Amino acid sequence: MLKHRKIADANASTLSQLLTELAKKISNSLGDSGERATEVPGLMLYRRTAPTVPNPSTYEPSLLVIAQGRIRVDLGKASYVFGQSRFLLTSLELPAVSQVTMASEKAPYLAFFLKLDISTVRDILNTEEVHIPEATSGACGMGMGETTVELVTTCSRMMDLLDVPRDISFFSKLIQRRSFIAYCWEVREHAFARLPRSRPSATGPRRRLPGCAQTTRSLCV
Repeated sequence: MLKHRKIADANASTLSQLLTELAKKISNSLGDSGERATEVPGLMLYRRTAPTVPNPSTYEPSLLVIAQGRIRVDLGKASYVFGQSRFLLTSLELPAVSQVTMASEKAPYLAFFLKLDISTVRDILNTEEVHIPEATSGACGMGMGETTVELVTTCSRMMDLLDVPRDISFFSKLIQRRSFIAYCWEVREHAFARLPRSRPSATGPRRRLPGCAQTTRSLCV
């Protein structure tokens, strides 16, 4: 038991250091801006220096990792309140309300938001030996998981790509396929159960979800 405790303490210390490094990279990349659409496809960075008011928005298929601060996301009757210790994963476009609840000038809210390539997710579901349970009445297309050393390391590697633009087109897809999705399976019964394994054929114009604004925005504000 003592050995396991020491390992857990070491992992917690490593995770804390990695989150601090990720927060620094996000802050440096943002400069004086509050948000940035990076050169890495789908990767957005956010900073808020004070708590925000509730913000209705449409949540895209994505992964949200908080490097510093805290946020609340309300989806219908479900509420997700989390900070550095948890990440949020979604597989559908969902109407939700988000609110940064912990942020200050000294310790701003810093977020890593990666829009997922659903075609890549479907490809993994179709080709890899991954068991995804059937959708249940509780499956909402959104779920939280525990932030791990591996996940934060992967986020940090993707941030490092911003310093080597020529590598972005290849390595960003490789990282997302082999790392991000792999570390998100623990919330698969909530986030991926409603995602079809093959793309349905289009039968008409795309419709917005009830209550969604026409312009898609992220939950990280």
